[in-house]
Amino acid sequence: MLPVRASVIVLLVVCGWLALMPPFFTHGACTAEFDAASEALQRARPALGTLTQAQDYLRAQAMPFRMVTAEQCDSSPAWEVEVCHGGPVLLVALPVKNRVCRYYRDSSIRVQLGFNKTLELVRMQSDMNPYHMLKLPILGLEVDWAK
Repeated sequence: MLPVRASVIVLLVVCGWLALMPPFFTHGACTAEFDAASEALQRARPALGTLTQAQDYLRAQAMPFRMVTAEQCDSSPAWEVEVCHGGPVLLVALPVKNRVCRYYRDSSIRVQLGFNKTLELVRMQSDMNPYHMLKLPILGLEVDWAK
């Protein structure tokens, strides 16, 4: 029989190992959720054509957003802003629904809607942290982590 100290250490190692296992069994759910959100926004592109239309659409869909003005974008853009196009930028953060994906990959799908000086949509970009791959060259395997 193991002493109490050794039992606690073994229990901690097993719990740590079990905590690392869920991301290996997502079966592409994280990427599928990201793709679905990106495709839904692409389908809605006609409804996002101008700044006013985009704001109305996002409010109607209960998607929280914040606006970075053209002046803010030019002087000191937020870290999330990829490119300034001369007009405002709407930053949307869609929460990830899958619990495993939320904890092991990313908590939100970030969307950036960039507008030009005439307030027309010129760029739509969606991002989520990439999944990682665990490579086991000895076994010739590549295993997806939170795909």
